[in-house]
Amino acid sequence: MDPTVQSGGKGNLAQRIWSAIVRLFIRKRTTDFTILKKREELEIVVNYYQREAEKTPKNPFNHQQVGSGLEERFRRSGNVSDLHSAISNFQMAVRATVDDVEKPPHLHRLGCALQIRFGHLKILADLDDAISSFQMAVRLTPNNADLPPHLHRLGWVLRIRFERLNNLADLDGAISNFQLAVRFTPDSNPEKPLFLGDLGDVHMIRFECLHQPTDLEIAISSTRRASELTPDQNQRMLRAARLKELEQVNAKRIRDEWHAAEARHREGEHIAAEVRRIEAQRIEKERMAAEARRLEEERLAAEARRLEEERLAAEARRLEEERLAAEARRLEEERLAAEARRRCARSQTNLESMIPFMQQSIELTSEDREDRLIILGEVLQARFHSLDEATDMENAISTYQKAVNLTPDQHPAKSTRLVVLGDALRSRSRRFESVGDLNSAISSYRRAANHQEAFLKQTDRSSSTPKKSGAVSSTTVYLKNM
Repeated sequence: MDPTVQSGGKGNLAQRIWSAIVRLFIRKRTTDFTILKKREELEIVVNYYQREAEKTPKNPFNHQQVGSGLEERFRRSGNVSDLHSAISNFQMAVRATVDDVEKPPHLHRLGCALQIRFGHLKILADLDDAISSFQMAVRLTPNNADLPPHLHRLGWVLRIRFERLNNLADLDGAISNFQLAVRFTPDSNPEKPLFLGDLGDVHMIRFECLHQPTDLEIAISSTRRASELTPDQNQRMLRAARLKELEQVNAKRIRDEWHAAEARHREGEHIAAEVRRIEAQRIEKERMAAEARRLEEERLAAEARRLEEERLAAEARRLEEERLAAEARRLEEERLAAEARRRCARSQTNLESMIPFMQQSIELTSEDREDRLIILGEVLQARFHSLDEATDMENAISTYQKAVNLTPDQHPAKSTRLVVLGDALRSRSRRFESVGDLNSAISSYRRAANHQEAFLKQTDRSSSTPKKSGAVSSTTVYLKNM
């Protein structure tokens, strides 16, 4: 259908003329909406592409055209809703583009629209999204010859964000992208003077921040080259004026540096004289201090000799006292050792005579056999500690084991006998470093605890804990008095 029908179709000659313009615009798939001078022409074209976008939502060209038309209408009317809709259509154009190679133009238009909206609403997220769109356009562009427009726009939005947030990283990024745009643009390209001029401007901004002469020099050389490549006389005059400003700044910088160097030189001479005076004072103070140190060292050396003599005398007295004390300890130890040997001899005689007697009594009678076995085990264990014979400890443990086995589970003394067996096993594990004996001792203690708990449950909880058997207590008293 003829798109002009939507606006009334037939009319006067003027209407037929701009209707022809609209038909030609659509037929040739023109993308420059600025040539549609009349508002009615722009409305017809926008409405036409909106209908086409609804029919073919996966066609990125229709969304791109709708976005471009709405963006142009926003420029004329200032209605921000048109700009919002334009951004939405540019985003749909990006999503509808399947091949990544074809996305950069759509991403570029989306970034430009986001930049415009940031300029009106000052929403930082729009600026960040614009930077992301231009970065993706740069990344997806396969040919260096097509990169400069994207690089230049990316440099611009980074410069804008630097001016907003004052983050030097954005300024460095802007410089890098402008440099790449200049590098990939031939001198014959009419856009190169613009790229060079913008590169000079951002270097000048960084010079004002960091005061590095290199930035100012690059700004001058870039502006000079931009002026040389500018074909338009008026533009060349503007760039020449800018170049003159930069050269004046550079000349002032050089003068300031010279004056500063001269001031530093004069200050340096004054400082040198002051340093010489201070150095002379320092040398005199050091001489006096050295003399004072020498006198103090002599005094301290004399004091040290006196203290050393006193220390040596005190040390001699201490050593003599220690020698006398050691001699007294040696004599006392010899006396105690002789006394211990006499007692050990008596104890050994008693143990040797006691063991066969107790073994015979156990064999002859079964009355109180468990208590007698416990006593025999303690006697054998005592002889082990006296003579260090492993068989005595083995026989003691075997005797304790027999006593435990003969004791009924309901007998109150069984837990005590299990503890005695565990003590013997633990003693042998320490003497011979046996892990097996230590495990057996733990098992015996655990059995004793379980038996004690079971026994207490059967008795009145208010009663006291059963005492050890009288035989064991009497044997212990006997062995202590040996």
